[in-house]
Amino acid sequence: MTEVLTEVDRSFLDDIARQGKKYLKSNTTIESHLLTRDEDVDSFVTRYIISMEEMGEGIFSKFKRNRNTMQYMCERHQKPKGKKFRPQDTRANGCMAYVSFEYIEMVGRRACLVRKQCTHTGHDVTDATDFKKNRISPELLAHIEYLIKQGKKPNEILVACGKWASSRGHLDFYDRRYYPTPRDVKYVCECNAARRHFDHNDAISVDKMVKTDLKDNILYYQPLSRANNQPLIIIYQTDEQKHRAKSYGRDVLFVDATYSGITAYGFAFYCLLVRDSHGQGTPIAFFILSQENETNLRLCFEKFKFANPELSPRAFMVDKDYKEIHTISAVYPKCDILLCWFHVLQAVYRWMTKTESGISGMVNQYKRKQVIEYMTSLRHCTTQEEFNEMVANIEESLPYERCVVYIKRNWLPIGHMWAAYGRRFYHGDSETNNLIERFFLGIKYQFLHGYANRRLDDFLTLLNSDVLEYYSYMENLKGANRLSEGKRNHKKALNKARAEGLLQKGWIDKIVWDNDICVVPSEQNNAMTYKVDTVRATCTCYNASTEGMCKHVHVAVHAAGMIGVDLDAKRQELAQSILESKEFKRDRKSVV
Repeated sequence: MTEVLTEVDRSFLDDIARQGKKYLKSNTTIESHLLTRDEDVDSFVTRYIISMEEMGEGIFSKFKRNRNTMQYMCERHQKPKGKKFRPQDTRANGCMAYVSFEYIEMVGRRACLVRKQCTHTGHDVTDATDFKKNRISPELLAHIEYLIKQGKKPNEILVACGKWASSRGHLDFYDRRYYPTPRDVKYVCECNAARRHFDHNDAISVDKMVKTDLKDNILYYQPLSRANNQPLIIIYQTDEQKHRAKSYGRDVLFVDATYSGITAYGFAFYCLLVRDSHGQGTPIAFFILSQENETNLRLCFEKFKFANPELSPRAFMVDKDYKEIHTISAVYPKCDILLCWFHVLQAVYRWMTKTESGISGMVNQYKRKQVIEYMTSLRHCTTQEEFNEMVANIEESLPYERCVVYIKRNWLPIGHMWAAYGRRFYHGDSETNNLIERFFLGIKYQFLHGYANRRLDDFLTLLNSDVLEYYSYMENLKGANRLSEGKRNHKKALNKARAEGLLQKGWIDKIVWDNDICVVPSEQNNAMTYKVDTVRATCTCYNASTEGMCKHVHVAVHAAGMIGVDLDAKRQELAQSILESKEFKRDRKSVV
């Protein structure tokens, strides 16, 4: 207290101290303190308890409120219940020490009457060997909670606690108040996470969260009921995700699911993702299913389609999961379905490593390589006729009966889903599901820091906060031109640059014309040529099926302009003839 006491103040304090001694027990002392105008009772109590700790009178942390007083018991006040009772083994020592505070206000003055009994029983406050069982200091505990909010890992928090304690002059490494154990830090992290839950039961907590904090972002919710055999279904999408779906979802929509590391229950976590204008993936919706079957998955896609009526993707990119393929075909019948090329090769290679393939083992490496090269050649077929021609000679190319049977049974019937001839439309150079695989990898290691998530409510909180905030931040950076233009625009510029290189090499003189169709020789292989339709701006090379206008189309269009061909007029004539003959059909928002 900084104010000087007057005679009236001293008389007031002596009077309340005299009244308090009437009920004073043995070994208990009493003090009266005048409160300043700017000081409240709570701040005085905190300051007084800290001063008692600094003077070595003990650590008082167990709070108990009586009718007129606030009582703080020694942190070792609990009675031992087990076999351990030594202060070096447990904090339950049955200590009777305490300090209490009573607030008194009379004749315009405020005071606090302090009663304390500092004779500790069951332990010695001066014995340093007892410190390893102390509770964590409240100041350090607040610092730990601050680090948890920053997303620090337990091992990082443990190191930060040591730096925090040493910087404040606490050098006793056995003092648990300032040097907590790894188990202490882990317990604090678990308690901090538990305080954010609506209920200790994950199912009840999820139900309350979905109906309160997340209700604006839930398209559909079906609670889990094992008694009624009702699976859990959660469909999550924010307004910002709807806007991104509308802006970027016209070409290809990527779909995939993951199971491990997301929840302790093995629920399926589906992500629907699109490629933005910078060529990076951005999620537009999430499905969480406790039972993954075609019925539940179809319900999710129907609800998603109803909530996004303007979204009409040209194609879906999936793995070879027939639940997904059948569901998407039923809900979006006019959309093409593409298979991830990486997963196609992965499935073929995994089958070849099995004994049933007949070419497993180290001695058959060349044979497996031959099969992969054949599948790659099939994938590069830009027309169905070329594909069928290679398939007709499959026995000659692959003299392995079991492999031929496997490929014919599993991959040839759906060749249009993974070969180039089935992708002769603009699909943003999307050949694999790597964008969505990268998203799952980011969830597990960027946001979950490599730790397996246990509770579903924690995962929903993560999606609603950190994950979507990150993608919103990235979107703002792109809007402010703080990120590069991306791979897609880079390839467009690269194709134009390659075309200029061909023009400088005199490639125009090598072009052979047949009306509007011209034959352009290959730059790498003189024996190979490509047919370019200058009116339709198409080419038979592989890059034309993945990157839009290839270098051959650019060269042919430039050559047509030099010989005086009016391509715009020819395109108008072609469009008019198609319109008059009605040789077209509507395909969602486009005409084919």
